[in-house]
Amino acid sequence: MPNYNAKGDKNPNWKGGRYKEKDGYIRVKVQADSFFYPMVNARGYVREHRLTMAKHLNRCLLPWEVVHHKNSIRGDNRLENLSMFPSQTYHIPLILLQRELNKRDKRIAQLEQRVTLLEAENILLEGESVVYDNSQPIQ
Repeated sequence: MPNYNAKGDKNPNWKGGRYKEKDGYIRVKVQADSFFYPMVNARGYVREHRLTMAKHLNRCLLPWEVVHHKNSIRGDNRLENLSMFPSQTYHIPLILLQRELNKRDKRIAQLEQRVTLLEAENILLEGESVVYDNSQPIQ
């Protein structure tokens, strides 16, 4: 009979100590004897992107240090997608700039679609005028 009161890998619902939060970040379980255990929350989990950066730097991160996802995908925790900032003071301007760039890129995509539609409409209208001009009686 499965013991659902068991902790960790003894519980039948255990999923390897890794889960995705509602906001897209991934949390991983860190064992108490791990060098990186000081970074965990009260339940023994740490956000995976912070752990990835800490392992790369071979040290625990300080609570105020910020690990940023370059492509803004919170579940993409590859080292090449991560960068670190000493604090929010350095991170916030980058986030604001990225938001503005994303808005601009979306607007450019909308305008490019509009241009494509107008070009197609223009081709159709030119085709209609050719048909109309050719329908005149021959003299």
